[in-house]
Order: sequence, then C-alpha cells, then structure tokens
Amino acid sequence: MGLIGDFMDADHEFLDKLWLEFLKEDVENDNASVLFKRFQKYISMHISLEDNFLFPRFDEHFGFENETGPTTVAHRDHGNIIKLMDMIKENFLNDDVENSKVNGRHLHEALEKHRRRELEIQYKLLDDFISSKEWREALMKFYGKETPRE
Repeated sequence: MGLIGDFMDADHEFLDKLWLEFLKEDVENDNASVLFKRFQKYISMHISLEDNFLFPRFDEHFGFENETGPTTVAHRDHGNIIKLMDMIKENFLNDDVENSKVNGRHLHEALEKHRRRELEIQYKLLDDFISSKEWREALMKFYGKETPRE
C-alpha cells in the first residue's frame, strides 16, 4: 500500500490483537477490565482519526457530499462499534459475564467487516493525496505522537 495504508492496516491488526486478548480473558478477571479500557482508548483514537481527518479528506478529494460516498458505511460501522462497546461496558458494570462475551463476539465480527471495507476502498487511495507531512501532523493531533502504540 503506502504510508497511510500500511499504518492503518497495522493499527487495525493491533486493535484486533487487543480485542482477541480480551475475548480470551475470564471477564470476571481484573485483566479483562484493563484490556477493555486499553482497547477503548486506542479504538477511540483510531475512530477519531478516521472520522475527523481521513474520511473528510477522502470525501473532499473525490467530491462526495452528504453521506453519498463509501465513507458513509464506515461512519455507520463506527456507530455500531461504539454502541457495542457501550453495551459491553454496561455488561461489565452489571457483572453480566454471559452478555459481555456475546457482545464481545459481535464486536469482533463488526471490527472484521469494517476492516475489510476500509482496506478495499479508502486506504489504498489516501496515500495518493495526503502528504507524509500532513499525515505526521494528523498522527500528532489524534494520537499525540507519530508512533501511537505503547
């Protein structure tokens, strides 16, 4: 791909790995809560970068207006991902282990579908019109550093 595509693909892999670690944990275990919070932190940064920088730049570059382009589906995916995360958080608060795992599996499926869509459409094209300087500035703005993973 390129600078942006490679980064975003690696970011998705990182998020997937974190989520799979969470799914393996016993939800009653304190480590599950730590993994969930860590995943929440990074998925929030990832979604913010896409919704507030990458998708608007994509739509602007290709002339899509009013939710007419392919980013419309990605935005909808983000809404679903956030709803599922909220449900899982609520499951944690209510010690609802069974629904936490069920919703966790639904979230995993949603993340996989979302990643495939983005890889097929947006990421391949973003490298063509976003400069490396602009990309570094965006990473600093949304992640606080150019290499965001701890």
